[in-house]
Amino acid sequence: MWPRGWQLASAVGSMSLLAGALGWWPLLALTTGLLGNSRVLDGAAALSGRVEPTVVAVQILWRVVFEPIVPALCALAMLTGMACVTLGLTLDYVAFGRTWQR
Repeated sequence: MWPRGWQLASAVGSMSLLAGALGWWPLLALTTGLLGNSRVLDGAAALSGRVEPTVVAVQILWRVVFEPIVPALCALAMLTGMACVTLGLTLDYVAFGRTWQR
């Protein structure tokens, strides 16, 4: 059995992960006072203003250049994997002189 302190830390950590996964982190941060400082909010606003054009450019690049070729690359990777397995089994069969798994 875990000590009580570890159980409490585990419960708080699990609830924090769940809150972050559900998108409640800003509300949780405001209620605990993590974002109560206006300097933090000003810095976040300035950073988001600089990051937003980069995110939009990456989204456009993904949709125009990379997204159309992803299915073909996945199919090529699967075919390459099957070819490697086939070649490996063939070489193994030949190297052991038809005694594979006997």
